[in-house]
Parts: sequence; C-alpha cells; structure tokens
Amino acid sequence: LQNKNPDHIFILTDLEREPNVATVKSAIEHPDVKDSFITILATESWFLACTDALRSWLPCDETYIDDPESLTENKPFERIKALKLKASDGKRGLSNKKILARQMLGHGFSFEGVLEHPNCSSMKYIERIFKSL
Repeated sequence: LQNKNPDHIFILTDLEREPNVATVKSAIEHPDVKDSFITILATESWFLACTDALRSWLPCDETYIDDPESLTENKPFERIKALKLKASDGKRGLSNKKILARQMLGHGFSFEGVLEHPNCSSMKYIERIFKSL
C-alpha cells in the first residue's frame, strides 16, 4: 500500500473477546496506520443490517432485522447462525465468521446497504468520520 501513497490506511475491527479498546489498539498497531475504527459492537451486526444481502443469502421470512446492533438476544454472529439453521430447517448451519463474510460479500453485502438501515448507528458514525476527512 505504501507504493500507492494513500492519504489514509484504516483498520476496522471490533473488540471480539478483548476486554477493552486499548488492548485491541496495541494488537493492531502499525507505523503506517494512523487511523483505526474499533467498534464496541460486533461488526457482524452489519450483516444483519444489510437487508438486501441478507435476503439473498438467507431466503426466508425473517430477512429484515429491526435491531441489528442489539445484544439483548445474542451476539450478532450467534443470531446469524440461528437464522441460517432455521432457514435450512436445521440441515445447514454456519460455524465460521470468515465463511460468513465471504458468503455475504458474494450476496451483495456493501457498506452502502448497511447505511440504508435506520438502526445501524455504528456505520453511520464511521460514515461521518469518512466525510470529515
């Protein structure tokens, strides 16, 4: 990336299992990276918020998630796993976040699609940051 001379290089991640933002920042620290986004919420919530991609990937009745960033039920990845299992009548589950990301990208996931969701404040925050650059 240095050869391309970008103005900004961003790292986007979430807390995952780490206890705090400082721990994550130290793990992703790199001299060429001046900016990072560490979401408190799981980034998998964006897959729940990208309704068109979710509908394409998971053809069933429950393809609009009103509260994609809610943690009251389960973490977003656990919610997605349950939806996938239900949509396949218990025949096909999901075990890996990397596979989920690849499949969602193949079904049209985009940041623009996430921004269309009225209840996804974390992506709207990142959009404001990008627009301010």
